[in-house]
Amino acid sequence: MLKTLFVLSFVFVSNMAIAHDKHPPAPPTPPAKGEKNCSVKDENVCVHLHFAHPPQLRTESVFIVHIELPNEQVAQDFDVNIYMEMKGGGHPGAPVEFVQTKPNHYKVDNAWFRMLGTWLVRTYFKVGNVEHQINVPVLIEE
Repeated sequence: MLKTLFVLSFVFVSNMAIAHDKHPPAPPTPPAKGEKNCSVKDENVCVHLHFAHPPQLRTESVFIVHIELPNEQVAQDFDVNIYMEMKGGGHPGAPVEFVQTKPNHYKVDNAWFRMLGTWLVRTYFKVGNVEHQINVPVLIEE
């Protein structure tokens, strides 16, 4: 089951990465929840992730954060971190590194998911004078 999920995730991410620039923007749909990862302040402000390889336990992950905005707006003051929510609190991941590759696209390196479970990739940015935080769940399984 896990091997099938891994292969399907890899094929899905690979196809998205190849076809991404050739299609109009679509709302993100994480495989685990089927929910959009959009701002509570504006449903047209969304984030989705493109992993180079499916994220794994105790292996560096590299991925692209893509911010979708209406009217060709550009996000400002971008920041990102990883965080695991747990009962009675949470656990931040080690600091990640990121670089902007083009408007509203950020390559994230040095992301280490060191425990099994659902992590949050927490993104922060401004659109005009409005601050947004959008969390994208990432499930790490054996």
